[in-house]
Amino acid sequence: MLHPGSAIGYHLQMEDEVYYIISGTGEMEMNGKMFPVKAGDAILTRPGSSHGLKQTGKNDLVIIITY
Repeated sequence: MLHPGSAIGYHLQMEDEVYYIISGTGEMEMNGKMFPVKAGDAILTRPGSSHGLKQTGKNDLVIIITY
């Protein structure tokens, strides 16, 4: 869970990872490109890619991350 104003810093991914957005809104940066995320989204990150995620909006960004 990311509270208002919090983030997962931009980093290099070493294995497959999926971010499931449960509720709230955010902005993901992947390989230098930014895009919005919201409830119902699933984002796959692959080894060798870089990404980060920040919470936006008034409510917590609730996520499940699987490896």
